[in-house]
Amino acid sequence: MDLRERMRGVYGILDPEAKRDLDEVLAAYLMCGAKVIQLRMKHVPTRAILEEAEKVRDRCRQAGVLFVVNDRADIAALLDADGVHLGQSDIPVAAARALLPHGIVGKSTHNERQIHIAVAEGADYIGFGPVFRTSSKQNPAPTTGTKGLQEAVRTSSVPVVAIGGIALDNIKQVVATGITGAATISCVAKAWQPTDAVRSLVRAFKIA
Repeated sequence: MDLRERMRGVYGILDPEAKRDLDEVLAAYLMCGAKVIQLRMKHVPTRAILEEAEKVRDRCRQAGVLFVVNDRADIAALLDADGVHLGQSDIPVAAARALLPHGIVGKSTHNERQIHIAVAEGADYIGFGPVFRTSSKQNPAPTTGTKGLQEAVRTSSVPVVAIGGIALDNIKQVVATGITGAATISCVAKAWQPTDAVRSLVRAFKIA
């Protein structure tokens, strides 16, 4: 199975800044059919990231779900994670590849120029957004809307994961652009029942 098919679906992001128990959110994603789990722990000591990442890696392996670490290629390599997701200010794709020669390297992008650079650098997939207004990032880039997302899909030769403000009321529009994955944070972490939220998102993605 190629990467596009392995990643096709809901891409769950675990973030302690979303103010929800990470174990509860992870269980919901794994139980209800997410394809990828990313652990994003900014402003947290390295030891704490390492300890949490090891637990998440083990549970993802048991469930057969891809596990990537946000920003920290060194931790991803140390734990033999499936991959790393880099931001625009992180180490270059080539440096991450040196640490993870057989791993997946993703790169966040916000415009056409960044997409071209990420693909030229050898990123395996790109994250693109924020598509809609999001509360999960401080000082986010301008929103792209689904029109911008559709252009990103046309521009990129690698899988595109949409990110930013994706929820049940707009996921069908997002999937219609041709993206491979839909990243979710707040709509699951802030849901009354995270399992119900993930189940509904996965179902909506498949229908769309």
